[in-house]
Amino acid sequence: YSITGFPQIVSFNAGNLTKASKSIREIIPDKHIFIAADNDRLNEVNTGLVKGKEAARCISATLIYPEFVNNKGSDFNDFAKYYGNDKLLSLLNSLEAL
Repeated sequence: YSITGFPQIVSFNAGNLTKASKSIREIIPDKHIFIAADNDRLNEVNTGLVKGKEAARCISATLIYPEFVNNKGSDFNDFAKYYGNDKLLSLLNSLEAL
């Protein structure tokens, strides 16, 4: 919320992301939702993107995720840590997330 000014809902376990997303969709059926997935690209299976895509498909949401160069980051908090809040906001704007 502090960077975008929009409310956010966090799922700390990718395994319940689809279920949580469906619950949110029931509460706000007419709003556009963005799933901000982790990019677990250094793992054997990129669970963040696999589960993020699944959740986005189930509720007709837009999937967004961070991309990194030369570091071990995987989520938007890591992106802000490595590149700064201004670059994160610029990225979100470029993804038409805001």
